[in-house]
Amino acid sequence: MSENNKRDAEENASQKKKEEELEEGLDETFPASDPTSVNQPTRTGDPKEDRKLKNE
Repeated sequence: MSENNKRDAEENASQKKKEEELEEGLDETFPASDPTSVNQPTRTGDPKEDRKLKNE
């Protein structure tokens, strides 16, 4: 398998996994007022507060 085909297969598998996770999330939360998010937040809170803590 060439490098391009291998990369395409990996990207397709990654996309399929994301779609399956989204479907599972939708199934588990239905019915709900807010749709599920594919992306997970990396942090919460005010970024300015985060900078203050690093500088202390």
